[in-house]
Amino acid sequence: PEPSPSPTEPLKPTFVSIRTHILERSCLGCHSAGGSAERVPLGTLKEILESPREIVIPGNPTESGLTIALERTDSNRMPPPETGPALALEEIRTIKKWIENGAPETE
Repeated sequence: PEPSPSPTEPLKPTFVSIRTHILERSCLGCHSAGGSAERVPLGTLKEILESPREIVIPGNPTESGLTIALERTDSNRMPPPETGPALALEEIRTIKKWIENGAPETE
């Protein structure tokens, strides 16, 4: 018999997990080279941490642009209402925990 496929890794507060579970689905269509929001790149941890826009301030989720954009309730929230639903509360909590933990790439 064929081995059963391994279960999908659960969402964890690491860049690799967040990129796989959230960014690739909800963000990178616009936030990568050639996208409408390429000036705020979210493709690599280096791009995020080196951005002058303070997308992620390790240890400070409250003032990180990513958290602010995800928690907005107006038309400027991310992802924008016209491109898809807001992230689930659990996804936002995981992103905040990741930033709080210093924005590590992996565990």
